[in-house]
Amino acid sequence: MSPFSFVTFLLGLSLATAINLSDLTTVYEWPEKIEYDWPSETFKTKVFQDTSFELNGIHPRFMAVSPERIFLSLAGYRGLPASLVSIPTNSTSSLPPSLAPYPSWEMHRKEICGTIQSASGLEVDKMGRLWVLDNGSKKCNAKIWIFDLANSDKIQNVHEFSFRLGLHDLVLDETPDEWFAYITRFEKGHIVIFSLKTNKSWLLDTPGKSFLCLALSPKQETRMLYLGRLESNELYAISVREIRDRKRTAHPKLIGKWNQAPYRMLMDSAGVMQAAFFQKKYTSTWNTSLPFAEQPFIEVETLDSRWPFSFASGTSRNLWITAFNWNAKPKYRLLKAGPGLRSYLYDASKFDCLEGCHKEHGYCSRPGECLCKVGWKGNYCDECHPYPGCVNGTCNKPWECNCEASWEGMLCDKILCSETCNLEHGSCVAIGECLCKTGWKGKNCDECQPYPGCTNGTCSQPWQCNCAAGYHGKLCDLEDE
Repeated sequence: MSPFSFVTFLLGLSLATAINLSDLTTVYEWPEKIEYDWPSETFKTKVFQDTSFELNGIHPRFMAVSPERIFLSLAGYRGLPASLVSIPTNSTSSLPPSLAPYPSWEMHRKEICGTIQSASGLEVDKMGRLWVLDNGSKKCNAKIWIFDLANSDKIQNVHEFSFRLGLHDLVLDETPDEWFAYITRFEKGHIVIFSLKTNKSWLLDTPGKSFLCLALSPKQETRMLYLGRLESNELYAISVREIRDRKRTAHPKLIGKWNQAPYRMLMDSAGVMQAAFFQKKYTSTWNTSLPFAEQPFIEVETLDSRWPFSFASGTSRNLWITAFNWNAKPKYRLLKAGPGLRSYLYDASKFDCLEGCHKEHGYCSRPGECLCKVGWKGNYCDECHPYPGCVNGTCNKPWECNCEASWEGMLCDKILCSETCNLEHGSCVAIGECLCKTGWKGKNCDECQPYPGCTNGTCSQPWQCNCAAGYHGKLCDLEDE
């Protein structure tokens, strides 16, 4: 049996819709180690002499894809000489390619702060630019580098942060006149926001919570930033509108729980999120237009690694995956699955969709389909999704919870008492039903209970027996003479 197995699930929920095993392509394999593209044997010898670097300690972490190249950020130990490399998306050689330091060897010099120190999160945008997070070092501040891939990899912009270390991953948000990067910084109670237009950054505090991985929903009215916590299975979300408004504090809401703790998340143009998990040999997906429900996607049998997968998608409609295994051969694989949908940065493809499919709320990846954008459902994507947890409510647009008659509360889960029910003397237990407290009675709990045995008397408060004219006695049962 092949060590790679794909779980096919409901049509339209995966990054590459209904992937079969035959759709998987092994692009490259490295049996034991990956070699750098060394400029010379002298340089290579010097690296090994000056450090305790070992080739078998290289570990792929993040990746990004352009039409011609795949970019990888690497982790390692004992003197990793370059943390950002590139390889071609295809090759005519029978041998796997060497790792070419990006953009050059000269841009990877330890403790030289004008060079890349420790690359982490990567992204290629629609303009053909590579965005690189650089953690810096004990001496050098963290940075974000932007390279123009179509212009000889020229540095288009570099922004230096006021801190060092801790950067993990990023997503990009395009507006009509602006590009933002949203960045996680693990073990810190904030998200880092960078504006390319102003070349400025600021912190968005998330009190009591620090986040590791993130994903951004596709372009839409209710664009959301999804956040995964470090070593936690909890998934949170925050409206991008709050971030763009340059607020300094946010309170992301818990929206679901994965089965395991994710370290990497990725969104496609249809709003389907994929997640990879620490020390797990599989990835999972969730269609964010539906209530949270984890679905299995890729499983690699016998895989043994704390950080087993990295993945990326771009303009080519392929999902690119690295699979890393410490204790089996091949140790490294580059895989390709597709065709499917593009990354979250792009609009979903347009075809002749199913007749009746809503033109604004639906789309298709092949003729005759009708796949719903985030917040919409139904055979024709003409039904909105109410707010998660909404019990007795409806919606006119996504994420509303408009209460039906006799219900109230944020989730329409609280009974709305009759307006005539006296809430001082009773409480609502069902629609239109008032349960009276001791000493009160009547449909609306507005009649007091007289003293037991009171015959010809009334009350204004419980247990009174105020005698009518012509009667007296404790129970008003004696006639006046």
